[in-house]
Amino acid sequence: LEKKTLVYPAFDGVIDWHGASVDPERKRLYANLSYIPFVAQTFRRNDAEAKGLVKPWDGIGQPPRPKEFAINPQYGTPYVVKVDPWLGIFGAPCKAPPWGQLAAVDLRTRSLIWKYDVGTTRDIGPLGLKTNLPFPTGIFNIGGNIITLSLIHI
Repeated sequence: LEKKTLVYPAFDGVIDWHGASVDPERKRLYANLSYIPFVAQTFRRNDAEAKGLVKPWDGIGQPPRPKEFAINPQYGTPYVVKVDPWLGIFGAPCKAPPWGQLAAVDLRTRSLIWKYDVGTTRDIGPLGLKTNLPFPTGIFNIGGNIITLSLIHI
């Protein structure tokens, strides 16, 4: 309760709830990867309610939604957890890039075929300013991916 906890790989990290796509013909799995460290802080429920982080709940009906996405009410326990990305003073993750990638795995051999950075810094910059500098850092990605069958005719 007194200290924050650094969580890495984090809750949305590496391959998480966003899943993967499978190509049954080529026996490959494609997955988004995210490498963003997070900081978690636990509060006593009474303190969190007093600070307005969560609303009290008596256990009847739907629990009230938290004010922020980063707040995890943990209803039924005496605690509340607040989770935020671990960012530096310029708003970038406190970890060297890449921050997001797409990978392909051979399901027959269970080996990595390739891994590429996904995204650039084109739309981000220090202090929320857009710099239009496309550094190939990869970006935090929690969306899924999709694969399609394509034919190339020459």
